[in-house]
Amino acid sequence: MRVVLDTNILISALITKGTPPDILYQSWLNGEIEVVMTGTQVAEVKDVLAGTRL
Repeated sequence: MRVVLDTNILISALITKGTPPDILYQSWLNGEIEVVMTGTQVAEVKDVLAGTRL
């Protein structure tokens, strides 16, 4: 199954374990779902993780 996740969901999954965003993230890591992202979204995630876009 292909899934598009909002940037906030991806960041939330990295911050809080055991939550619905984390469950989706773990499903992605386990190969149960395929996350589809655009180049723009990848750049946004990088900016947020680098602290340049809070």
